Amino acid sequence: KEKLMELKQDFTLGIVTSKKEDIAKKLLKYLEIDSYFDYILGETEARKSKTHPSLISYLRERYRDYKFVIIGDHLNDRALAEALGCPFIGVLTGFHAKKQLTRGSKTNTIILNNVIELEKNLIRALFN
Repeated sequence: KEKLMELKQDFTLGIVTSKKEDIAKKLLKYLEIDSYFDYILGETEARKSKTHPSLISYLRERYRDYKFVIIGDHLNDRALAEALGCPFIGVLTGFHAKKQLTRGSKTNTIILNNVIELEKNLIRALFN
């Protein structure tokens, strides 16, 4: 929670997950971290994946004045970053190794061991 609180001070935070959206919202509420996020987007009948065109269009239209950084541990997270044309911060807490998360990347990519290593200055540096 401390890291979320720290990041929330300077950034708009959102979640895009491959989980069913209603389940994701319930899980975050149960964990008492839902209030840190401005949006929680998951799978719905209309959106079947993180890279679904309707999701990408929604993010671009709804948050057109924002700069995106995608943080994740899966190749689908990197694919979303590439589709949005934004930086990707990969974390080594999932199934994919550093080599997999960086190989052939078409976007500015940084790899961290976990989200605790994520710092505000690191995010800002991606845009300088």
